[in-house]
Amino acid sequence: MRDSNQQKAFLPDWVKWSSLIIILLAILLLILGIYLYREMIDNKSNGFSDAENRALQETKLTDVEKVERFHGKESYYIVFGNDESNNKLVVFVPIKNREKELLQLQEDEIISETTIIENWKSDCSSCELIKVVPGVVDEKALWELTYKDHKDNYFIEYRSIYDGKQLELLRLKNKFE
Repeated sequence: MRDSNQQKAFLPDWVKWSSLIIILLAILLLILGIYLYREMIDNKSNGFSDAENRALQETKLTDVEKVERFHGKESYYIVFGNDESNNKLVVFVPIKNREKELLQLQEDEIISETTIIENWKSDCSSCELIKVVPGVVDEKALWELTYKDHKDNYFIEYRSIYDGKQLELLRLKNKFE
């Protein structure tokens, strides 16, 4: 007859090892996921500080409010900030061509982001705006608007940064409805 201490329920060895392996794999996947997420976030803002420094050194900019990125034929960092007189400036810093001169615009000379969005809304009231970013295409400063219409067609529209006139419209038609 067995002793009461010997009557303990026990798990087979393969269940113990399988559980241990599953727990270790879950921890490993969690660590890998966190690492990949941090790398993606770091990569997204990679180069922003270099663009800020270059804009501060080569233009009238004295402080930086924010930095964005524009991808076109040539990619740019867009640095928003102020000069000594507290005038708002927008500086376009080429990402690859470090010898290229920076394009600097005063915000009072261009149409504001708010105004360009209001003008766009009046032209396309049933559309959903995805993003608006200033950019440079063929050495011309412009606004890039990305949006979808009511049929889920995707649009990339380029408007003059000075007067808001449409320069180009790319439409990607949704073939799967």
